[in-house]
Amino acid sequence: MKKYLICNGNANDINIWSGTPFHLLNAAKELSLDLEGIKLEPEKLDKYRLLWNVKQLLLTGGYSGFQYSDFFLSNLIKQAKIKSNEEVLIISQYPLLPDVSNSENFKVVFYMDATLKQLFEEYKLNKSMAKKNKEKIFQREKLNYKYSKFIFTMSDWAKDSLIRDYAVDPEKIKVLHCGANIQNKYLKDRVTNIFPKAPSLQDPIKIGFNGKDWFRKGGPTALKIVEHLNKNSIPAVLRVMGVSGNFLPNNKFIQNIGFIDKSKNMDKFITEIESWHFGTLFSEGEAFGISNRECFLLGVPVICFDVGGIRNTFPDDDYNYGKIFQPNEKTELMANWVSETLRDYSSYIQLRKGILKNNEQFKWDNTVKKLFNSLALM
Repeated sequence: MKKYLICNGNANDINIWSGTPFHLLNAAKELSLDLEGIKLEPEKLDKYRLLWNVKQLLLTGGYSGFQYSDFFLSNLIKQAKIKSNEEVLIISQYPLLPDVSNSENFKVVFYMDATLKQLFEEYKLNKSMAKKNKEKIFQREKLNYKYSKFIFTMSDWAKDSLIRDYAVDPEKIKVLHCGANIQNKYLKDRVTNIFPKAPSLQDPIKIGFNGKDWFRKGGPTALKIVEHLNKNSIPAVLRVMGVSGNFLPNNKFIQNIGFIDKSKNMDKFITEIESWHFGTLFSEGEAFGISNRECFLLGVPVICFDVGGIRNTFPDDDYNYGKIFQPNEKTELMANWVSETLRDYSSYIQLRKGILKNNEQFKWDNTVKKLFNSLALM
């Protein structure tokens, strides 16, 4: 049976959905497993968006949600061009594709980071959408889960939503943590891992931030920790990667790296993360947190909040990989933890070496092997 990977876009493109479908496909290829990525081009349907929004505004009073509409989804799936008589297994990373209840020849499993209900509520998406349309979307999503073969989630957080909000049988769900979005070929050439220098006046503590959304991913919290350290005569800087400078505050402790294109500068991306003493993810809402997995793959501990699916980015012995704080934790306590962890620098280096020693679990190879082993039992 032919296996396809599908998402809301081109699954073969490293820039789609943070490169997650691309890296899943790449790992399958390296393992000589049969999996083909489907190229969908939702941008080709954008010309209908304005007319659809105007129609919805007149009919419902809401005007957003085109990408969840029956019109959009039915036309988008046509681009897949899967033969009607072809028996296939589709691994979908978009909960509304395909329309499972009307896909006689398709066996569908989902591999997802969050349900749409979670995305709408935690990420504050589509606040301008009519309530009637939201209910219709959730109903279609529920039917897709009902008629699917199986569902893999990246976290317990997403699994809980499937059970609570969509009445999915827990036996139909398996938590499968995804890998770091860094290809193995970039790691093989690195003979030794580089550790940052012990903090000093000349070489301050480097706290790292990786993400496009400065506010949602907790940039202000990371900055407060850096400011508190400096206030207590402990030199520290916040290295910011991925955020447009227009969204950053004017602060002397921020070092803006800008966006690093992984498809062109993966070595630069890796070198930057390795230079950090700690990565951060103090998100207000977060389905999983692949940036944590990238840090762990490179031996960098992380400090973060226990929000959404973030806890599942850590192995069970999370104290060996950094520190998970509660969202209401005081800045002083978090800053003190950072300074105390770095006080005995030889112990800190051992911490990093321990993370590196166990970093195979953060590779996509590990995830894809588990995925295909589970598929083989179906």
